[in-house]
Amino acid sequence: MKRFSSATQMVGKVGEDIACRFLEQKGFTVIERNYTKPWGEIDVVTVKDNAVHFIEVKTIATHNGDTPWVRPAENMTPSKMKKCERAAESYVLEKKVVGEWFYDAVFVTLDEGVKKAQVELLLNIFRG
Repeated sequence: MKRFSSATQMVGKVGEDIACRFLEQKGFTVIERNYTKPWGEIDVVTVKDNAVHFIEVKTIATHNGDTPWVRPAENMTPSKMKKCERAAESYVLEKKVVGEWFYDAVFVTLDEGVKKAQVELLLNIFRG
């Protein structure tokens, strides 16, 4: 089990938990979390309609309706996306995934003051 030592990591963990529940409500089945290689990590691996979906979760926290200084999507840098792609390719080879696979993102904005979350799903950032 992954250990979280900072407040930022804890926010990320909460965001991943929320993302998993959100995805399950949308018909995805979560099959793995935090698949890690030295060159990248996949936050959540899901299956829907016979296709594998690799999910990158980006979470930010606000307080009492404050406007966030950055949107979660802005944390998807080209460097991060390349690492995600390499990790997904490793997963496909290691697990012998057959058929289509997609890389998607879930953006979570947590309002810690009122204990609410806004969740956005972006499908097909890239596909294999």
